[in-house]
Amino acid sequence: MNVKIERIGDSIQITNSIGDVLLCQNINDVWYSEQSLKRGVIQLYDSNSFRSDVANYNSYFLSEAVNENDVEFTEETFRDFVFNNLGYTSC
Repeated sequence: MNVKIERIGDSIQITNSIGDVLLCQNINDVWYSEQSLKRGVIQLYDSNSFRSDVANYNSYFLSEAVNENDVEFTEETFRDFVFNNLGYTSC
């Protein structure tokens, strides 16, 4: 089952292949685990928590994740997505 990971407005949304929303969080509150990504797993967490291992959301296999255009993520393209869309607070 593929999951679609995309930015919608000021939120990150993850949906499954039938359109069920699996996660919808403010982009400022979410970050990822680089160690998990290197193992082929997308593990997002609540960046407001002082311990990233406590506030984990569900994890997803990188090989099953697509972007807003239904293009499969690679490690590099997922990092690009994260750096361009998550954890940003404007001044």
